[in-house]
Amino acid sequence: MSQKTGKIEKDVKASAASKLLVICVDRDDDVGEKTGIQTPVVGRNACIEAAQRLALEDPEDADSNSIFAAIKTFEDLISKGYEAQVVTVTGVKNRGVKADEKIASEIRSVLQKFSANGAVIVSDGEDDESVIPVIQNVLPVISVQRVVMKVSRTVEYSYAVFGKYLKMIAYDSKYSKFFLG
Repeated sequence: MSQKTGKIEKDVKASAASKLLVICVDRDDDVGEKTGIQTPVVGRNACIEAAQRLALEDPEDADSNSIFAAIKTFEDLISKGYEAQVVTVTGVKNRGVKADEKIASEIRSVLQKFSANGAVIVSDGEDDESVIPVIQNVLPVISVQRVVMKVSRTVEYSYAVFGKYLKMIAYDSKYSKFFLG
């Protein structure tokens, strides 16, 4: 055992949460709606399959990238000596209370098989992150990781042009009189 490995094991043992559940949250159930997959999806291989199927059904959906990010986080934790499991949980299409209840229920069912003492939440935005207080009622949240999609050059260009015109409207008197009064 190397000195580095010994330190990692020591840090994990000293940590209050050494058995972590990496949770990918899909509050509006794109996984179920677009692929027909029943959730929770538990385990690395099952999550890879779910992410691949979702990406094939809807390549523009950020949830597939969130699942892959959760898998990467899971693998990183394992390599650091943590005992971990990865899971994808979903709410319902219309979000709201029913979605949050379903997510809490799915996490409870996973905890019956894998008794984690901490959670790492992986999401693609604020909507999915709004369920964090619900998850905290079931399991302490140790970390939250947001997946931010890189945008294409054309999207970046569109934002730049839009920003340029907004500045013209705000700062050029001949345009600001017309648009701002």
